[in-house]
Amino acid sequence: MKRIDEKYRRVLQQYGLELVVICTEDEEQPVQNCEIDGNSVIITLNLPKIEASDSDYEGFLAFNVRRVLLPRLYMETERLIIRRYEREDAASLYEMDHDRNSCYMDGGYEPSEKMDDEYFEKMETLVEDAGRYVIAHKSTNEAFGLIHLMPVEDRVIDTMEIGYIVNPSRCRKGYAFEAVSGMLELLLEQLHLDMVIAGAIEENVPSLNMLEKLGFEYEGRRHKAFWYPPVGPVDLLMFYKERKNAE
Repeated sequence: MKRIDEKYRRVLQQYGLELVVICTEDEEQPVQNCEIDGNSVIITLNLPKIEASDSDYEGFLAFNVRRVLLPRLYMETERLIIRRYEREDAASLYEMDHDRNSCYMDGGYEPSEKMDDEYFEKMETLVEDAGRYVIAHKSTNEAFGLIHLMPVEDRVIDTMEIGYIVNPSRCRKGYAFEAVSGMLELLLEQLHLDMVIAGAIEENVPSLNMLEKLGFEYEGRRHKAFWYPPVGPVDLLMFYKERKNAE
């Protein structure tokens, strides 16, 4: 277990945080608890209640580390930075929110007609969304895309759903693939998430091709799950990608 602790201690050190793991056998204590005291992340695990196997132990430890780290996420890939959304990003992301096709494919919503108060109020909601991140150029820190991580409650293993969108002028340059690939590596391999799911409509061929390239597997249709303004309710094609050593 010390080996497992050290793995996540190194992850949190990148964010200036110190991991403290307390193991208890007190039947009055909950299965798990996580507190932040200054720069210390204190995770308490009740060993008898998690059976104390390496697999269960890491699962509970990783779950709490994800809760701490993801709202603070900052990571770099070869060309990109993936970080939390900031108010200053609104102007550079207007291109995607003004493009009708991008908005229809992303969530079936109408585009913003101009960069006015209504637009900035809409973007302000992203500040408090702990699962919303921007894709930015490493050289300039200018945002040109978004990644959205969403909790999934209807699976019996730890699962998150991922969505993504980039400015139309930045499409077909491999940016979305690079950003999502980096997020999958972080979530599945470093942070021990069991599975990531994603969906796209049949008309969104570039996204479907990218999911296949990323190693996602098709799992079926979610019927009438998406509002696509040109035709109304349509099916979502759903895909999943599991952690390599997930049981």
